[in-house]
Amino acid sequence: MGKASAVPVEAFAKTRRRHDLHRPTRGIADRHCAVVGLRVPQTDGGRCRYFPAVQVDFGRLFGELFELERVVDDSGERMLFLVRDRVLKRQVGLRVHLRPDTPERAWFLREAEVLAQLDHPSIRHVYSAGLREHIAYRVGNWIEGESLADAVRRGPRPIPMVLSLARDLMYAADHAHVRGVVMRRVLPTTLMLDTSGRAVVTDLRFANRVLAEAQR
Repeated sequence: MGKASAVPVEAFAKTRRRHDLHRPTRGIADRHCAVVGLRVPQTDGGRCRYFPAVQVDFGRLFGELFELERVVDDSGERMLFLVRDRVLKRQVGLRVHLRPDTPERAWFLREAEVLAQLDHPSIRHVYSAGLREHIAYRVGNWIEGESLADAVRRGPRPIPMVLSLARDLMYAADHAHVRGVVMRRVLPTTLMLDTSGRAVVTDLRFANRVLAEAQR
């Protein structure tokens, strides 16, 4: 399969709705499909095919550093990849922002900066961040588990688990506040519960610095 060419995000969104495409599954890492996009029906002899409206040429931009395992989330503005660090031999999360020259791009870069200044087990770590052409990215620890939203869908949580969750959040908030960061919003969809039951805040895009920190 030849390499697909990128198109504007606006055209991508319209095409995505028109073709009723599905998000990629674990098969995204198929060696025949070096370009990340959205899966279309497999009509090419069963081989993996993608619609040519591609947002991220993963192999060219990140292939030297990371081995792609799967696409975890695609909001149209951001994508989250589960990747394997080729040097450190470990799984990490690679979050990319797709839309340059937008207010959301500034929020994304600011969020990466804020996360990098915090070091707490209940706040996602950031190992590195940067720009690759029109793509902004950050690399953080991979959290194996589920979101609080997914956990709640299965029914009410036991009281001890709720108390543990509240404790983790309060300690995380205190850690951030001491360092001049106010966590304005934590959503069930962006709060992960890892396999040990610990709550981990993964999204600080709406965090604010206190005035003294902002003026430094």
